[in-house]
Amino acid sequence: MTSSTGIKALLVVTQHTASLFPPKKEAEMRAIIPTLVGLVVLAATSVQAAPVPNKAYPHGKWHETPAQNVRKSQAYDHLLTTNAAFRSSRVRKECGPIKDPALRNDCVGSFGVYEPR
Repeated sequence: MTSSTGIKALLVVTQHTASLFPPKKEAEMRAIIPTLVGLVVLAATSVQAAPVPNKAYPHGKWHETPAQNVRKSQAYDHLLTTNAAFRSSRVRKECGPIKDPALRNDCVGSFGVYEPR
């Protein structure tokens, strides 16, 4: 197929398509299409910009009853007094970043303070 034959075929198809829609209908469609495109873009951006609703407590472990908190605190205190490896790990984790010697000594000393149950 030569290029002139291809162009003629394209013109015939275009004329056939153009004859399917009267000029008034074509003008209406030309006005509707940009409006639809704009609405699609608006919908897409508003979905992306909408805040994601989050649960009040996304993880069950963050919400505990007072009784659960007391039990966990008692278990922590028990481990501090009975497990030397756990105690030294907690001292390193909590007191290690403190650079001031006096404050660091106070932090380490706080692990030996009795807390009433």
